[in-house]
Amino acid sequence: MKNVCKKTGINYADLFEEICIGPQARVTKDVLSDYFEENGMEQLCSKIKISECPLRRF
Repeated sequence: MKNVCKKTGINYADLFEEICIGPQARVTKDVLSDYFEENGMEQLCSKIKISECPLRRF
């Protein structure tokens, strides 16, 4: 995908408005941010949000 973005002149991070971490995710915002930084996607760190919707089990 990054290669396609480079060819078309689109910034890879611009493909994402936000990255939402759900209430039962097994990853934290810090861990995901570290992953993005380690993989050269620092611009995505500012797009990480924690879901405000509680998950209910019936």
